[in-house]
Order: sequence, then structure tokens, then C-alpha cells
Amino acid sequence: MRTAITERGAAVGGWVHERTGHRGAFEWLADRTVPGGARWRYVTGPVSLGLFIVVFVTGLALMTGYVPSADAAWSSVHHIESKPGGSLLRGLHYWTTHALIVVFAIHLARLMLSAAFRSPRELAWVSGVLLFPLLVTAAVTGNPLSGSQKAFDQVEVEGAVLAGAPQVGPPMKQMLFGGPQAGHLTMTHFYALHIAFLPLAAAGLILFHLYQLLRWGTVRPEDPVAGGRPDTVNHAHQPGETPYFPNQTIRNAVAFAAVFGLVWVMAERHPAPLDAPPGGDVESMPRPEWYFRFLFELRTYPPPDLDFLATGVLPTLLIALLAAIPWIDRLGHRVGAAMRYLIVFGGLVAWSGLTIMSMSRDQADEHYLEVRRAAAARAERASELADYGIPPEGPAALLAADPKTRGPELFRAHCAACHSHTGPAVESWGPEHSIVGSECNAANLAGFGSRRWMRNMLDPQQVDSKTYFGCTPFAEGDMTDYVKNTLWEGVEPGTVDAEATDAILNAVAAAVAAEAGDRVHGGLPIALDHGGETFASDELAALVQQGRALMTGADGGLPGACTDCHNFAGEEYGYAVTLDGYGSRRWLADFISNPGHERYYGDENAMPAYAPNIGEDGTEDPSNTLTREEILLLVDWLRGDWLGR
Repeated sequence: MRTAITERGAAVGGWVHERTGHRGAFEWLADRTVPGGARWRYVTGPVSLGLFIVVFVTGLALMTGYVPSADAAWSSVHHIESKPGGSLLRGLHYWTTHALIVVFAIHLARLMLSAAFRSPRELAWVSGVLLFPLLVTAAVTGNPLSGSQKAFDQVEVEGAVLAGAPQVGPPMKQMLFGGPQAGHLTMTHFYALHIAFLPLAAAGLILFHLYQLLRWGTVRPEDPVAGGRPDTVNHAHQPGETPYFPNQTIRNAVAFAAVFGLVWVMAERHPAPLDAPPGGDVESMPRPEWYFRFLFELRTYPPPDLDFLATGVLPTLLIALLAAIPWIDRLGHRVGAAMRYLIVFGGLVAWSGLTIMSMSRDQADEHYLEVRRAAAARAERASELADYGIPPEGPAALLAADPKTRGPELFRAHCAACHSHTGPAVESWGPEHSIVGSECNAANLAGFGSRRWMRNMLDPQQVDSKTYFGCTPFAEGDMTDYVKNTLWEGVEPGTVDAEATDAILNAVAAAVAAEAGDRVHGGLPIALDHGGETFASDELAALVQQGRALMTGADGGLPGACTDCHNFAGEEYGYAVTLDGYGSRRWLADFISNPGHERYYGDENAMPAYAPNIGEDGTEDPSNTLTREEILLLVDWLRGDWLGR
């Protein structure tokens, strides 16, 4: 029985071999030899080839879920990331690309130092030199495909550099972008370059490079030495030669496994970045990837209108110089050896120096670091919101309608000239929410309207501080005078009277804070955010009721009712800010819209009105400062209404 099966298998195998010739497909590997024996340094080429295959395969897998559209690219990438294994797949593609650039650069440097470019291997060298910028360009065209804000900013910078080339620059940019600025056609053009044209060109060069390698064999140890035989062709099993398989093959496999294992670890621990989707008036300071940092640094030296010299002319000349090395080397072996070491180690020093200078300058630039931190926070927030679904308007709407994101941006742009937003009330929000005003002309709005904020304003030591009225004309006003000279008049700290007054003011603060409605502020319920006090709901209701009675004079615990000056609990408008709905969403939105209204500061107002100006045709005047939607986003952020979502 076993014999019959064996004979039938042999017959099938013979039929397949007769049709395909597969048994001789790998004879070239069996006959291939390594002059001088297998070496670990020979692994750079095979490892580069293996990494190229990984990049190609992972790229094909990513294509199944990617949409090359300015509106849908970010959404499709996030969709890939959210699927099981999607983040790892994208991370492998990302980190393998970086590893390929490093390993292939080492491979070229090794070939340079061993003079592997000498006759008859000139074309193998030239194809390798041309392959390197092709791989880097393929990586660069992949960077914008995430459809993020950073991606579009980088594309615009690269387009500006391209357009700087005399005569040919502007039309080349127009053709690449498909218009005057980055958009849908830009994405499709970069996508086509990244997945088709550049990979096909790279594959062609790789096949030609391998053909040259198989035709002329691995360089012999004596080839670079004067008097050697650089034209010797590698034939199988000559003296001093070792079979390529398995001796060198095992080394190649071990080296590739080590590099791929490192890439896998990086992909798991440091997923490929996905920056925030485009949209919003956000400051951006785009930087190229690490391998192009030296060109970014070189751009700082010539005048701006000569950028193309550093970013276009110089790289082209360097590639041409490297491609011409086989012929320059013929000037003499000593000259060639000095030139090889100068190019490899001099180039490494120059690249490292320029790269370190660029990165060091950024690390010392606090403004740049702040922009980076803000961008990282936006990216994290966009990913959080996208997990709940991306709106039909596209990913840009995620952050455009998010108070946590837009609030600090609007505050910096429109409020931070006078107000600050710093202190314990916002420490848990994150550093991007702590904003120091340019000047101290108004109150610190961190925790505005909360019990803590209200209670501290009734403290004689704080009412005229920078947190409240200290930087305003009201530092000498009625409220400051009332707190310092009336409310606490004759009350000594640490006495029974001080404890009684403190209890009264806690009730008043709770009553005013309750006007803001049921919300969260500073990470704590509004009724529980002062001094760590906690109350059962009925106790809190009683405290608020007591405070309301004190404010209206129904309870004589205060030296004068709050309603003597403020509108509260249905009283007519006084001459001071109304306390009905104080700190609520409606109150704050209306206040920001028109702080000079009689309900607020009236004739004493010094704050600009941010409400939209409605024209005679009923539409908003484009000269308005903030739309109603933007005002509400700012209000929701100040109130902390975004916390927990």
C-alpha cells in the first residue's frame, strides 16, 4: 500500500516537473558560492530584501481598508487601527520602512568600503545607488496618506520647496498636487506613487541588481586590494569558496529574524502615529522624518529663495557622485580608498551633525514643544472621539465640535490677552488646559462659578488678588470693599465668629454655584468641590436653601443682602451682575456675547462683545469675532462639561 502511494506521488511529481521544471528552479542557490567563506557582514543585502518584501506585503494588506481621499483617509486609517491586528499591521509597515532605510544605507556603506563597485560590478552598484533615493521617496509619499493635519502641513511645506526650483518648480508642484494646494487629487497622486509607480520601479531595480549579483557573484576578499582580480567571475566550488547554502543562508535568516523581531517589538510598543485630522485654526510646525532632518537643517543657511539648492540640487549631486564612484575609483587604488572612507565616514558625520543640530534646536524651543504637546493632545482626543463613531461630516468634525479641544484654542485666541486659566481647579485637565494670560487685566477663570471659586472670592485675602479683582478697576470697587470691610468686619481668625461666618459663606457659595446647574467642574461635582466637603442630597438642598435665604435677606446672617446690589431670585435688576443662573451655560454664553448688557457690567463694562453681528439680510457678518457655536464650545470648556466624555 505504502509503495503504491509512493509511486503515485512520484508520478504526480514527475508530471508537475515536466510541466513547470520546478526541480531546477533553485539550482542557482545550490551552485552559488561565497568566496572566502560565509560572513556576517554579507547579511545586509538579504536583510534589506526581506524588509522590502515585508513592507510590500503589509502595504498590500493595508490597501484592503484604506480610502485615498482627503475626507476619508483619516477615517479609514482609524478604522484599520480599531480592528484586531490592525494597529500591529500598520506598525509593522511603518517601522519596517524605517528599518529598511537604515539597513540599506548600511548595505551601501559596506559595498563602498569593500569596493564592490569595481569592474565588472559597476551596474550592480549603480542600480543599488539609484534604489536608495527611490526607497526614501516611497517612504516620503506614504507619510501624507494618513490624512492628518500633520500630513497636509508636511505636503504643503514639501510643495513649497518643490515650487522654489526655477522654471520647473511651479508646474511640477501643480502637476503633483493636482491644483494650487493639497486636496483630493494630491492624495490620489501620492497614493498612486506610493503603491504603484515607486514600488514597481524599485522592484525593477532590485531584480536588475540581483541579476548582476548572480551574474558576477559576491565580491572576492582580494578584489579591493591593488593587484587583485576585480574581473574574476564567481564559479562554483573554486578553492577557498564556500557553498552559499546553507552556510551564508543561515546567517541571513538569523540576521533577518533579529531585525524583524526588533521591528515587531517596536510595532507593538510604539504603534505608528496617527495625528489629529485636519481642521481648525491650529498652529502647526511640521518637521520631516529623521532621515530628512539634515536637509531641513541645510535649508536654514541659504536665503529662502534658494531653498532648492539644499533640498534639490545638493541631493541630486550627491547621488550622481555616488553613482560615478566606479569610474572615479580608476584614478588609483590609494585615491579610491581615501575617497571611499571620506564619503562613508564624512557623510555619516555630516548627516549626524546636521540632524542633531536640527533636533537640538527644536528641543530647546519651548514654543515648538508646546505646539507638539498640543498636537499630541489633539491626536489622542480625536482617537477617543472616533471610537464612538465618526460623524457624516467627516473626521474634521470630531474636534471642531469638541469643547475639550476647541475650548483652550478659542481661549488662547480670544481670552488669554486678559484672563488666565490656571490653578488647582484645572490641574487634572492636563497641561494644555492651563493657560497663563498675556497680561493680568481680568479674573482667573479656572473653576469659574464653582463652590470653591465662589467661596474664595468671599475671602478678604483673595477678593483683591489676581485671581479675582486685583488686576481690574473693581479692585477698589463695592464688592471688594464689602468683602474686606463689611463682611468680615470685627471677625478675628480662629474665633467662634470666624467659624460661624465661614459656615454662612459656604452656604452662600453653594447657593450661587447651584445656579450653574447640574454639572461637573474640575473633576468633582459642583456641590462637592470645596474643601473636600461631602453632603447627602437632602443636606445639600438644605445648604443651598439656607444660602438663598441669606442672599435675599430672609435670614439675617449676612450684613446686608446680596440682592441690595445683584438681581437674584426674581428681584429687579440691580446695578451689579445678575446672579440668576450665574455660571450656567446660558448665562455664560449670553455674557460672552454681550458683557455690556444691563444684566452684566452695563456701562462699567471693559470687555469686548463676542456675539455675531447680524446683518440686515439676517446673515452673520463675517467680521464677527466668534460664532454662537464657538461661544458655546468655549462655555462648555470653561464649565468642564466635556469631562467624562
